[in-house]
Amino acid sequence: LASINRSTPNGFVLATDTDLLAADYASIFRGTIRPFPIPVRPAATPRRPSDSDKVTFGYVGDCRAAKGFPRLTPMIEGVLQKDGTRRIHFSVQLYRGTYDQGADPPGWDGIEALAAAFPSRLKVVKGVLDDAAYARLFASLDAVLIPNDHPAFEAGSSNVFCESVAAGK
Repeated sequence: LASINRSTPNGFVLATDTDLLAADYASIFRGTIRPFPIPVRPAATPRRPSDSDKVTFGYVGDCRAAKGFPRLTPMIEGVLQKDGTRRIHFSVQLYRGTYDQGADPPGWDGIEALAAAFPSRLKVVKGVLDDAAYARLFASLDAVLIPNDHPAFEAGSSNVFCESVAAGK
């Protein structure tokens, strides 16, 4: 904080997305902290799908357990097996973040097996995406799955949450 204060002699405002997170930051930062709603300016007006439309749910980001990644395989499998209309589709980004450099995270093999069993309904996107590819992936989704269940996300939010809201998903 001292370094930040030296480099910003006129001060700055710390913006957060929740009152709870602002209160948490206030315990270490004495400057101005303002929670603000994330502006939502979707590129297109969201539409309500008709009964015959395909609906695509997506998981984006790395495959950490804290992000809820291991929960995806049983959830997606249950939906794919029960959806007799074949309307529901999924896209799952698979990559190890900087925190997961060992073996494949729990659930990785399950997602790949589901993609092989339901190739037209589960698309796997491997690796880190550049900005344009990430934007295209978001544009292809109707909703973003954020199964975070780690206590770290109880007061804060994941970047994926902010990106999803900003994209109108």
